[in-house]
Amino acid sequence: MYLTDGNKRYEVAEKKTTLCIKEEKSCAGAHEYDYDGGIDLLATPPPNGTYDVIADALDAVGNRTRVTKKLAIAEGGIPRATITNSGVEWSPQALPTLKLEQASLLVPLGDTLTFTVTVENIGPVPLRTKGPEPGTVYTTSENFNTRKEYEEPGVWRVGLDSEGNSVGRPYPYRWQIGPSQALKRVVVDGKAYLYLMPGQRVTVSGAVRIVDKPPRLNVYYWVGLIQEDVRIVEDRVEPRMVTVEF
Repeated sequence: MYLTDGNKRYEVAEKKTTLCIKEEKSCAGAHEYDYDGGIDLLATPPPNGTYDVIADALDAVGNRTRVTKKLAIAEGGIPRATITNSGVEWSPQALPTLKLEQASLLVPLGDTLTFTVTVENIGPVPLRTKGPEPGTVYTTSENFNTRKEYEEPGVWRVGLDSEGNSVGRPYPYRWQIGPSQALKRVVVDGKAYLYLMPGQRVTVSGAVRIVDKPPRLNVYYWVGLIQEDVRIVEDRVEPRMVTVEF
């Protein structure tokens, strides 16, 4: 499979599938291709324009078939964002301590841990995001899937994670990068999408009510900036020890 503008050709790499593990073009079975313009490798995508996406299939006796579709690239570029150096504001406030290490945050079982960060789009392209809205409160028994805010390739969100995460994937609690009213809304084929525009800054807060006993009394929590199904852009931002009393 490849893209072409009639002059230049851009190859699309094949993904591994359960039916065709070797990724050989001659392998019988399903073949999966996932094109993101190379941004998962921080490569510059093809220039803006209209391209033909071409898939050729050929069997052992010479039968050939081809499928072609159009792809338009607009506002292309490498998406970039950061949690600004104002850092993470945690609530409740840290307990006073005589020790030199970072003070612990005291959260009784059943109470809520809250964080606030500022996210800035420092790249040349809009960043697509989705809910839940900043300020949404999860419980430790929930995650973004139980809230029906499923992961989508390329979407940017702020996440919260902790030691002892038993969900099986990082950052089970996730929030939209900015309130909807602060974002640009674009409707495509009847569906609305939200974007953080280049140079724009937004405040993102989130909260988790700790209703499950943690694996130990003191547990570290941290914040992350995620481009889903692509990469964790900023990982383990300002880990803080949380003392859960029960």
